[in-house]
Amino acid sequence: MSTITIDSILTQIDQLPAVDRKKLIIELTTPKDSNPKLPQGKIISVNAPYIDRTSESEWLRQHQREYIGQWIALKGNQLIAQGETGREVFAKVRELGIERALVHFVEDPDLHY
Repeated sequence: MSTITIDSILTQIDQLPAVDRKKLIIELTTPKDSNPKLPQGKIISVNAPYIDRTSESEWLRQHQREYIGQWIALKGNQLIAQGETGREVFAKVRELGIERALVHFVEDPDLHY
C-alpha cells in the first residue's frame, strides 16, 4: 500500500520555491495534446544573469503570513517595500534605485488552488 497522499504532496509543493511551483502549475494545466510549436511567452533576454533567490524564498517562508494580500519587494532577506498595489511597490523600488529586486504578491499559503 502506498504512503503517498494528497496531503503529503501538497505539503511538498508548499516547500517548493515559487519558480518550481509555477512550473508545476504549467505542467498540470497544459493539455498534453497542445501544440508545442506555439510560443508560450515572450523572451525578453537570453543573456539575463542568474539571480539566486534563496534568501528571498526563505524570507517569504518565514514572513509571508504577515503580508497576505499585499505586494512586497525583497532584496535578499530585506523587505524594501510593501503596498496594496504592484504599481505602488514598483514605484518605491525605482525611487530607491534598487535593481533586480523581487516584487511579489503574497497569497494566502493556506489556500490550495
